[in-house]
Amino acid sequence: MKKDILIRFAGDSTYYHRINIDPKKIKDEMIFIAKDIEDINVKILEVEEQKLKIKRAIQEKNRLINETGLKIQSNKNISNRITQLTKWQSELVQDIETLNESKTEFDDLISETQSRLDSINDTVGTISKQLSTLDIVKFVISEEGVKSYIVNKLLELLNSKLYYYLKKLDSNSVCVFDEYFEEQIVNDKNKICSYFNFSGAERKSIDLACLFAFSDIRRMQGGVSYNIAIYDELFDSSFDEKGIDLITDILKERVNTLDECSIVISHRKESIKAVTGDVIFLEKQNGITRRIDYLDY
Repeated sequence: MKKDILIRFAGDSTYYHRINIDPKKIKDEMIFIAKDIEDINVKILEVEEQKLKIKRAIQEKNRLINETGLKIQSNKNISNRITQLTKWQSELVQDIETLNESKTEFDDLISETQSRLDSINDTVGTISKQLSTLDIVKFVISEEGVKSYIVNKLLELLNSKLYYYLKKLDSNSVCVFDEYFEEQIVNDKNKICSYFNFSGAERKSIDLACLFAFSDIRRMQGGVSYNIAIYDELFDSSFDEKGIDLITDILKERVNTLDECSIVISHRKESIKAVTGDVIFLEKQNGITRRIDYLDY
């Protein structure tokens, strides 16, 4: 429904103008205008955001410009420092050249000292070579040197001979030597024992086995040949009749295979039973030893 509205123009109190207005149309226009206002407000917000971003970008660029300026200034300072150091280096080179060209009173002393040092080094080198040679000689003649080398060469033969004579003497032990002549004795229970853990007869068997073994090694390796061996009181201690028989068998074997004359000195009459050759009786009277006949004994 349309309405008439009277409008009075200013300055004219008597004149009015009648306008026909449609309220619905006005309401629609107001809604449209309100929507435009809302759209404009949104755009205003977007523009504000863009403005804020641009402001921040400008601040960042200004910061970068300031940093770049500081770096440029730092580079200038470094360049000036390099120039200054280069100048100082040139001056130092000139000073060094000047010092090298100038001769001081210490130069002769330094030269003389260097000559003495070279001489001492030569002497020390010569002495060091001599010490090295002496160390080699010391090792060669030491227990670990030539002796050990030679013993190692003969060790297997020595131990085999020793084992042979221990078996001939019916010993219940095995004795072996290492390259330092350290013995190791193993009993019949396969346990390592000390020499003094055995009885007198057992120790005597080990002693005689060593005696015969070393005698054989000396005969094979020595340059002097001999065919006589003298044993003092070989039958007089520790052995019983069986032991004396075993020793006698060894002596007979040595006589037959080595053509060796064995002389046994004994103070026991029972020892005559083991004799396979001649018997010589000696008697000592008034400090003088004389041979006597067996019938007079």
